[in-house]
Amino acid sequence: MTNLVFLEGVSGVGKSTMVQNLHRRLQSFGHTVRSFLEGNWTNPIDFYAAAYLTEDCYSALRQAYPEEAPQMRRNAIPVGTAMLVRYREGDRPLFSEKLVCALQEWEFCYNLPHPLPYADYAKTSDRLDRL
Repeated sequence: MTNLVFLEGVSGVGKSTMVQNLHRRLQSFGHTVRSFLEGNWTNPIDFYAAAYLTEDCYSALRQAYPEEAPQMRRNAIPVGTAMLVRYREGDRPLFSEKLVCALQEWEFCYNLPHPLPYADYAKTSDRLDRL
């Protein structure tokens, strides 16, 4: 059986410390444990550095950056008629600086210059493990 535990709270209350302690404690009982901290690009449910692009915007960026289009496709998943495109792995950009700047304009979760309506955000829930 698989159990999933989420810890949420405001900054500085000890969430990361609690996750690390819980991880060690569960392992000490013989459980297989995977834990992720916020901002960890390997986290399957964290949209760190991901742009939410409409079909038109995605197509326009692929046409504007044809040399980067294959890499863009490898780092994208469809969400309805839109695309989620990851543009960083940790501190490493996946594209040219100019394209990363363009993708940051459509950031999905952090410092949103173009906030996404909740109904569109909710459509992403079944895609969390693919990006």
